Amino acid sequence: MNKGIKVKELSKKVFKNAASTLTLQEASEAYKNKIATAVNDGKDITLIIEKEVNVCERNKFY
Repeated sequence: MNKGIKVKELSKKVFKNAASTLTLQEASEAYKNKIATAVNDGKDITLIIEKEVNVCERNKFY
């Protein structure tokens, strides 16, 4: 059975004007759970989840 090619897939969610509500401890906890936290323009927060997926699974070809 062909398992396909593994690729990295990113999921991003931006929270506008939320930088003042996130603590360093919360960002650290998110990082431990494989969620990157980026502060954009000093006020917006982007949460990024990166995961490896099989191209066959992503396209639902078996």
